[in-house]
Amino acid sequence: MIRLLIWLTLALLLAAAGWWLAMHPGSVILDWQGWHVEAPAFLLFLAALLLFVAGLVAMRLGHYFWHEFPLSPAARRIRAERRGREALKRAFEALAADDASRALDQAERAARLLATEDGALAHLVAARAARQLGKSERAEDHLKTLSDDPALSLVGLRARYEEAVAAGRR
Repeated sequence: MIRLLIWLTLALLLAAAGWWLAMHPGSVILDWQGWHVEAPAFLLFLAALLLFVAGLVAMRLGHYFWHEFPLSPAARRIRAERRGREALKRAFEALAADDASRALDQAERAARLLATEDGALAHLVAARAARQLGKSERAEDHLKTLSDDPALSLVGLRARYEEAVAAGRR
């Protein structure tokens, strides 16, 4: 609201300055280093206003490209993580609703999109969904992926052990 008031005040001041220049016509003569320019005051006021607006636009574009550019690697990574978390949430929902096929698809999508920590959870959900679907090779692949990661090897080995116990092959 305050920003709107500032912009309205600025617009009123510019309109008042333009009205004053229209009521008091004149010309500006500039003689500088051999250059001689003679122009109406209103034209110079308009040129200054256009330069000011061009500067504002340039500053806004600079801010956009520096901080908010949607194709920057940071923005792409943030969007991928957001999509991965949404896919992981949908995988949990599908697993809770006994829709193992959808859970497996969403968990594998989440595993592709998420970083290591959240990707581990996605691999665990995918392994459980694959086990429910009877796809033991796929479940084993997800658990092996966890076991191969040094930071998550204990989680993967524990899940593989539980899978082996459930299958009766200690």
